Amino acid sequence: MADKRSEYVSSVASSEALQLYNEAVELFVNHKGSFIDLVKRAVEIENDFILARCLLGCMLCDVYSVPNPTEVKMHLDVVNECYPKANDREKLHIQTFREASLGHIKKATEILDQITMRYPQDFHAVKLSFLYYKSTGEFIRMRNILSRAVTHCPKEDPLYPHLLSQYAFSLEETNERQYAEELCRESLTLQPINPWASHTMAHIIEETKDPQKGVDFLCSTQEDWNKTPYAFHLLWHLSLYYLDLGQSDKVLDVFDAKMVPLLSKSSPVFYLVDLASLLWRLNLLNIDPDEKRWQVILDTYRSKIGVFSHSWVNAHLMMSLCYGKVTADTARLALANQVIQSMEVYSKESVSSDCSVADLLGVPVCNALLAYGQEKYDEVLSLMLPLRYDFIKFGGSWAQRQVFELTIIMAAIKANDLSQALALIIELKSQKPHNKMLESLYRRVLDESRLRIGVKTLNGTAAIET
Repeated sequence: MADKRSEYVSSVASSEALQLYNEAVELFVNHKGSFIDLVKRAVEIENDFILARCLLGCMLCDVYSVPNPTEVKMHLDVVNECYPKANDREKLHIQTFREASLGHIKKATEILDQITMRYPQDFHAVKLSFLYYKSTGEFIRMRNILSRAVTHCPKEDPLYPHLLSQYAFSLEETNERQYAEELCRESLTLQPINPWASHTMAHIIEETKDPQKGVDFLCSTQEDWNKTPYAFHLLWHLSLYYLDLGQSDKVLDVFDAKMVPLLSKSSPVFYLVDLASLLWRLNLLNIDPDEKRWQVILDTYRSKIGVFSHSWVNAHLMMSLCYGKVTADTARLALANQVIQSMEVYSKESVSSDCSVADLLGVPVCNALLAYGQEKYDEVLSLMLPLRYDFIKFGGSWAQRQVFELTIIMAAIKANDLSQALALIIELKSQKPHNKMLESLYRRVLDESRLRIGVKTLNGTAAIET
C-alpha cells in the first residue's frame, strides 16, 4: 500500500493502520504530542506492520536510557520473521532497528543515511536520524539529511515548517547562524506553534544577540510553546538568559515555580540535564542555589546512579552530586564514586556506540567534576583541558556543552592560572559576543592579571607596559 505523502510503498495491508502510522510520524516530526500510542494502535491492527514495529523498537532503544530487552526482542522477532517478504526500504529499516537494538547507533545512522538518500521523504527515517545525530554530535551529517528532506518536501506540506526548523537547528550547530535565523523566522511565520523553531531561535539569540532579546522572545511567544513537549527545555533557555543578565533571583524563580512542578519520578533524563546544568552554572559563579534544590534533582533521579547510562546523562548526574564542597558530605561522595565506577565498567564492557565516548569523555569528565567539588582545581584542568575540542562527541547542543567550558574557566580562575582563564574566556566570548556574564568575567580576570603585573613590577622585576 502506498504512503499518502510520498507514495512510497509499504507491505501493510490495512489502510487504517497505515493512517495511524502516518499520523504518528507527523507527531514525531512536529513535536506536538505523543506519537507512541498511535504506533501501538497501528501494530494492534496489523501485527506484521514492519515500519510501525521498527519505529516502536528504535524508540525503545533510546540512547539515553536502558531499554527493556523483552519488549525490544518482541518487536525484533516480528520484523526479522517479516524480513524475507519486506521491500527494500523496509529491509533497511529492519537493519536500522537491529543495529539500534545492539547499541550500535553509528551503524544505525549509516543505514538511515542510505534510506534518506533513496527515499528523502521518509520522514520516519529523517527524524530518527535527527535524534541519533544529536546524541552523537554529528551535526554536519544531520544538516545534510535535513537539507535533502527540506528540498524534497513540498512547501504546502504541514510538516515543511517543522523540517525547516530542524534544518535551521543543524545550521546553527554548524556555525551557519545567519542562514539558520533566516530559515527559522520563515518556519515560525509559516507555523507559529512550532516548538522546535522556538527552540532553535532561542539558540540563535543566545549566541548572536543581547540576552534581553532572548527573554523578550520567549516571554512574548510563551503561549505558542508552553504546552508542548519542549516547554521544560525552553524554560531552561529562559533561565540562561536571566543568568547572562546577572539576574540569578529570576533563574531560581523559574526553577521553583515553573520547572520543579513539572517533575515526577518518570520525568525524562533531559529534565535532569537541564536542571543539573542550570544549578551547576550557579555553583560555578559562587551563587549558592540552596541544598534543597539540589535535593529535588537527586530525589527525582537517584535511581539512575550506578545504572549503565549514556555518558551525557552521567556527567550531569555528577553535577547534582558534586556541588559545593563534596568532601564534607560522605553520602554524596560515596554516590559520586559509584557513578564513576559504573562509568568505568560501562566504558569497558558495553557494546554500545557510547562506550568509546564514556572512555574518552565520560570517565575523565566525571572525575573532573568530582575534583571540582573537592577544590582540586589543578586536577580539573589536567583532566578537562585536553578534552575541550572533543566535548561535541557528548552530543547535546553547543549551548548545553558550554557548561564544561565554563567549568574549565572557573577552575583556572580558582587555580590562580589567570593567563589560561583569560585565554579560555576570550575563546568562548568570541563565539558569544553579547554575553554579559562572559564580558564581566573577562573584565574581572583582565583587571586581576594587570594588578598582578603591577605588583611584580613594584617588586623589581622587569617593567611591562600595559
